[in-house]
Amino acid sequence: MKALVFRHSLAREAASAIGGRAARRAFVSRVAPVRLEDVDEQPLPASDRVRVRTTFSGLCGSDVKQILLNGSRDNPLTAGVVSARARARGGRGARRAAVPHSRRGFRRGGGAGGPGQRVPAAHPAGAASWRTGRGAIQLAGRRAWCWNAAVDRTAVLAEFDDQMRRNPAGGPRSRVEREPHVTRLISSDDGWSGVLWADLSSVAADSVIDAEVSRFAGLGRPWEWKYYSYDQPADLPARLHAAGFVPEPPETLLVAPIADLNLDASAPDGVELVPVTDARGVSALVGVHDEVFGGDHAATGSAITAALASQPRPVEAVVAVAGDTAISAGRVEFPADSDFASLWGGGTLPAWRGRGVFRSLVAYRAGLARERGYRYLQVDASADSSPILQRLGFAELARTTPFVYPGYQAAT
Repeated sequence: MKALVFRHSLAREAASAIGGRAARRAFVSRVAPVRLEDVDEQPLPASDRVRVRTTFSGLCGSDVKQILLNGSRDNPLTAGVVSARARARGGRGARRAAVPHSRRGFRRGGGAGGPGQRVPAAHPAGAASWRTGRGAIQLAGRRAWCWNAAVDRTAVLAEFDDQMRRNPAGGPRSRVEREPHVTRLISSDDGWSGVLWADLSSVAADSVIDAEVSRFAGLGRPWEWKYYSYDQPADLPARLHAAGFVPEPPETLLVAPIADLNLDASAPDGVELVPVTDARGVSALVGVHDEVFGGDHAATGSAITAALASQPRPVEAVVAVAGDTAISAGRVEFPADSDFASLWGGGTLPAWRGRGVFRSLVAYRAGLARERGYRYLQVDASADSSPILQRLGFAELARTTPFVYPGYQAAT
């Protein structure tokens, strides 16, 4: 498990104290007495205790002052404990749990909610950092980087992989097919179809790719292999290209905890955000997408139209209107049994860019996701939108490239 370990060393403490006068980062540098280390898992103190996965953690004030070598000002008793010790307050990688938990962020069992009640779980944690002043202090040690003080990139990426790629929920117009090394989504109409997840590290990758080409042959339309930069084997992109797939422009997988986002970004003067509730709104959204992104987005319109008849709606869309002109549009999708809501679209007409329209669309859809109880927003961001979203608080988890295979009818 991961733990913060303070090792008593006069030399390290002196170096940190001197360096800390110039920069607080000296207290968590490679020469500091505190480090993020791998330690043996500690035994349970009693038989009535259980081991749970840490999802949110922090450091109390006395601990922080101990690390900053001024603990005596806060608590002389804790400051006097300078022997080697582990502070297991948020171990990244401590994933063993003795109580089951549901995917939507609730745990069952005892605790604040009582036996068997649903108790809200906090955000994934284990990030070895905390905020001081204007920057984040990062602890020295293997992989001791952080996203922010509340979220561990590795843990969130693992949740994303499990919920959105490996085990996604199907919809009324699609079905999910899972195999040991591949998860695919098949739409019954003109919706998205393709490979969502693959782990080909221990199998013959080319044989699996050929099998997927045969499996999708009957669609009679293009389909997609959704490749992520951490997928294995490392040469998977080259193998897909050799098999006839065509890569589209790469995108950036961005994720943000909804609780950390500023949702006060209103539309600029003269612009109104109009929810899509009928065919007229769908037509306006498709028109904006066609003009901004190019191509034919009728399939997106069909999916939104179908969603309008469902309660709760699996998709909510919004159009930004200036006068009688639709100038921007986007949607947010709400996958079942997931912590992640997904943002799509958001393209803005060139004449209206740089005025805050895009930011207001993000805030509007983030508010909808928050109301539904989702914890994260996920975006496959283009090169244009990625910098804006990262300034709003999104963090990059990976790169993703859609590899498209041209459709054809199976031989008869």
